[in-house]
Amino acid sequence: MTASNLMIIKFRTDASAEKRGFRASWKTEPVKCGGELMAQPSAQVLNSPMYPEPYPGGLECLWVITAPPSKIISLEIVDLDLEPDKDFILVRDGSLPSDPLLKTLTGPASENPQFLMSTRDRLYLYFRSSFGDSRRGFSIRFRSGCEVDITSTSGNVSSPAFGVDKYPPNQVCAYRITRPGGGPVSLKFEKFAVAPDDFVQIYDGSDTRNGIRLHPGQGYTGTNRPTLTLTASSGQMFVLFTSNPLNTAAGWQASFSADCPLLTVGEGALASSRETTFGAKVTYVCPAGQEFSNGMSKIVAECMPGGRWSIGSIPRCQERYCGAVPQIDSGFAVAATNVTYRGQATYQCYAGFAFTGGFPTQTIRCNEEGKWVNLPTCLPHHVPHCLKYHTLCIPSSMVVARTTALWFASSVSQATFALATLLLSAKVMASGQQHHQHASELSV
Repeated sequence: MTASNLMIIKFRTDASAEKRGFRASWKTEPVKCGGELMAQPSAQVLNSPMYPEPYPGGLECLWVITAPPSKIISLEIVDLDLEPDKDFILVRDGSLPSDPLLKTLTGPASENPQFLMSTRDRLYLYFRSSFGDSRRGFSIRFRSGCEVDITSTSGNVSSPAFGVDKYPPNQVCAYRITRPGGGPVSLKFEKFAVAPDDFVQIYDGSDTRNGIRLHPGQGYTGTNRPTLTLTASSGQMFVLFTSNPLNTAAGWQASFSADCPLLTVGEGALASSRETTFGAKVTYVCPAGQEFSNGMSKIVAECMPGGRWSIGSIPRCQERYCGAVPQIDSGFAVAATNVTYRGQATYQCYAGFAFTGGFPTQTIRCNEEGKWVNLPTCLPHHVPHCLKYHTLCIPSSMVVARTTALWFASSVSQATFALATLLLSAKVMASGQQHHQHASELSV
């Protein structure tokens, strides 16, 4: 069977032998698609022609689904496999090609919403296929009302026609979310704009009777988006949305996901919290003077949709590495404890050089940031300057002392001045005699 109204048959023979040949017959197969459908409270199925076999090319199919008065229509995309952009389904909120477009479905199911809801009692579906790559097609469940059952590790829920039009009045919409295999599931609102008399209620459980209320008062309402992440520890969450007969608004949208497991954390790492709920962000750091073994100083882990962390594990902490003991000019390292945080290195100057503080050695440390700090400096050794008087070398410090004494004497009295001068002169004479005696001993 062809995928279109065109078939090409090619027959080829060689020159080696002759045979009786063949005879074939053909017939056309009418493709039925489109029509009027009536939505009921129980779900019905709409499939593409020949599903799950590849659909024919060159099709144009139109379905109009009608629900009882004051009821809306819900679609569940069970399976979808169309050639992207070339084959598509137009879903409109109404019964006419001019009505608002709710969604264009094309490509695989993973790139399309799982549920669509109208705001009226009619829904327009137009399917078109090209003459190119025919694929499996689609399978869609439809029903009247506003009730959704979801079994998934992550997804989105929203008010009817969110992002296209205001939600319809006088509706009661129920969303049942189940996490496969059990375990906590969390929900957070992305956008929120609900009329004052309309409410969104959240329960930990499968319904309002047996579930634990997670919402405040009558439920969430107004235009302030709820910021709390709501968690159902039972693994089932029930969302109930009620709209009044009069006012409507833009509506709301929320995302849900399974919570994350405990993250594997390396030795020494410090966490900002122990949260594992969907959307939680936990910051990990190391103690002062340490860093992670991968060289990072901070790691942020986020619980992503589907119950998985943004990072596989947190590495262990280790002391920061300062690098090799640095070299200094005119000096050298004589000892070092280690080259990581709190490590010490001791230096000494070469002969003829000294540290500015006059100490024989100086010590530096590896700081919290992993750097050697306060490197010492070796300068040329200072030789006292002499002032010569005849054959004597008098240190300039003594001259400075005499000058200081003269200045001090002028401020006190003449007697003190004379005494200070006499004492200083005697000291100079004694120094000179010692110098001459030492010189005589050398000559002998």
